[in-house]
Amino acid sequence: MWVIWSGVTVAWELEWFDKKGERLSGSILLKNFGEEDMRPVLVVDDQSLCGGYYPIDEARAARLLELTDIAIDLGKYDYFLGAADTGLTEADRSIDPSDFPEQEVWYPTPRALPGGV
Repeated sequence: MWVIWSGVTVAWELEWFDKKGERLSGSILLKNFGEEDMRPVLVVDDQSLCGGYYPIDEARAARLLELTDIAIDLGKYDYFLGAADTGLTEADRSIDPSDFPEQEVWYPTPRALPGGV
């Protein structure tokens, strides 16, 4: 887990969806890993990885398995890895908003929106 500048504690969340019904089948928070821990798994060149959910393909699954003991069944499920907020805490100022381009907008994950939106 890590704390972003706004005081929100964030943890990596792995979610998997049934390929047939496309329903959420499970999820797990990877609390022992920070943003930089997943950069070599995702191989994404974004300044901040906590802005989206990333699909897990065979290459990412293999790299994730090197860090965790999570068995991934890509034949049965579609997997996505993203940062999920786990609540407010005291901000550690590890990410400074002035580091990002002007007018940049961060959108919340769909589950963070109020119902019916």
